[in-house]
Amino acid sequence: MDKYSTRLKSLIKGYAAISAVNKDPHKRLTELLNCPDLVVGKLSPRVIDTLESEKYTTDTYMASDFILNHIVKPVGILIGEDILLSRLGVMKGSEGWEELKRHLEDYRYTGVFEESYNRWWFSGIEDWWKRISPDEPSLKRLKASERKLILEQKLAINGLNVAKKVNTPKVNIFGLCVLSIKHLSILLMDSKALKKLRYGKIKNTFL
Repeated sequence: MDKYSTRLKSLIKGYAAISAVNKDPHKRLTELLNCPDLVVGKLSPRVIDTLESEKYTTDTYMASDFILNHIVKPVGILIGEDILLSRLGVMKGSEGWEELKRHLEDYRYTGVFEESYNRWWFSGIEDWWKRISPDEPSLKRLKASERKLILEQKLAINGLNVAKKVNTPKVNIFGLCVLSIKHLSILLMDSKALKKLRYGKIKNTFL
């Protein structure tokens, strides 16, 4: 199954889950995020208030759009694999990366729409780092080479390569345009799919 079919299936599945929660007065939309215990207390009050407001608990489309486009997709409380690699100081494609990811499994996002985007709770990653490196608790203050060395020493992982700093003195306008078009096409596809789900124009044939 290609990535677009996987994403569509995830959208349908997520929309159905959100709809079911909105029909049950005993359930809350925040439950669909599957926040780890250490992360729950750090969840933004704005996110909680929004998902508990009548506007979203009575409108599955609005709730789906907010969760997908304001929580799951953007870099914020959740981060994707490239950002995670960068913040840990590890180069993409490193031999030891898969082993390192297993140590971070508790902080992988497993909530609604998880099949569409690989995400991790960054506040959970920060707490995890403080536990394995109490003497150097701040990721921001360390060089990539220092972060990589700490990971190898604390977790006994081999095969991690240091993330290289990318210098971009010149902006490739054409490259940015191509990249923007690709992201825009994904955004439009998700948006159109949600709207079709809203009006019953997509059947749950993928489920």
